[in-house]
Amino acid sequence: MDWVSHHAPVIGLLFFVIFFTGMAIWVYRPMTKKTYGEYAQIPLNDDEFNQDNTINIETKKTETHHE
Repeated sequence: MDWVSHHAPVIGLLFFVIFFTGMAIWVYRPMTKKTYGEYAQIPLNDDEFNQDNTINIETKKTETHHE
């Protein structure tokens, strides 16, 4: 028990460095760039969706007929 309490700061540091490095690698994977790009556009496309997150086709048709 004395060994664990003596080395706790080093164990904690190693844990968080490994966790941070793993998360950084997972977030910045090349194959997720398209997904994150789509997620970034969600706030800009808010007018196309209803409250229940379905596409509002009726509004789009109506808007195009009024133009």
